[in-house]
Formats: sequence, structure tokens, C-alpha cells
Amino acid sequence: MLQIDNHLVKRTTNLQHLEGENVSLGEHISALNKELEITKEELHTLEQAWEHTNTLKHGDGVPIVG
Repeated sequence: MLQIDNHLVKRTTNLQHLEGENVSLGEHISALNKELEITKEELHTLEQAWEHTNTLKHGDGVPIVG
């Protein structure tokens, strides 16, 4: 009976450890998703600025391609 109790305690401890890791990984994923969203917004802004710059260089409102 003592062996069964020890086994259950070990399994419970392992489960608690895994649950903690799961929470930590979830938080890390959330932070990465926020960082990705910010990077996507920055890229979009840069693309718009690039298109605007090309429009200004071309002079007639038609963007230069390539």
C-alpha cells in the first residue's frame, strides 16, 4: 500500500510540474504572438512608406514596380 501511495505522490508531483510548464509555455506563446503582431504592423507601415516613396520619386502617382 505504501508503494501505491508513493507512486501516486510521484505522479501528482509530475502532473503539477507539467501543468506549471504548460502555463509557462502558454504565456510564452502569447508573448510571441504579440511580438509577431507588432512586427507585422511595422512591416505593413514600412511597405506603405516604401510605396509612398516610390510614388513621390515617379512623380505621376503611379508606383514604380520592381
